Amino acid sequence: MIFLSAAQRAALTAPDGKFRVSLYKVLLYVEVTEAIKSGALNLVHSEKYRSLDEYLIPKAEWDAHRDEYLRRAQLEGFADCKATLNVLDQDLGGRPRSLTEADLKKARALLRSGDYTKTQVAAELQVGRHTLWRALSQQTPR
Repeated sequence: MIFLSAAQRAALTAPDGKFRVSLYKVLLYVEVTEAIKSGALNLVHSEKYRSLDEYLIPKAEWDAHRDEYLRRAQLEGFADCKATLNVLDQDLGGRPRSLTEADLKKARALLRSGDYTKTQVAAELQVGRHTLWRALSQQTPR
């Protein structure tokens, strides 16, 4: 009964001292349901709730037949993961910027006015102040 809270354990005993089996079954069912949904409890014979490792090809088998699997899935072009990620990074231009040029222009104008602190400007632009400081230091004013 370790999975039950102290209040739940106390509720399992009726005022007359008897163990409340029906309540225990309900609490157990709720805990099992939550554990299955969260992945903390896996069911060996279930297609939906088994361990993630059960869905994967065993490592030894993958290592032995990797090229064949990639060919059958028509994924030969993605065999070198690092090269694929580098190409995607170049094609996509890296991580998107949090602040546009218009945002930076607005930030500079607000800071020049003297009415706003960097923290207030960051809040206005809905970014963290470190993000704002980094963007302002990387960009030269135009």
